[in-house]
Amino acid sequence: VSVNYDDDLAKTGKMLLEKNINGAGGLSRHGNIIGIISKTDIVKAVAFLK
Repeated sequence: VSVNYDDDLAKTGKMLLEKNINGAGGLSRHGNIIGIISKTDIVKAVAFLK
């Protein structure tokens, strides 16, 4: 399972929850894996938005 580098956090979080997985590979615009995003990463990002 993967997400695009420009997908927003809400879309990514929803996908992880719907698929009941903890993380996904992040793809560059050229389709190369550039990292992994996890549910924990999303929670941390949202917590520090304020």
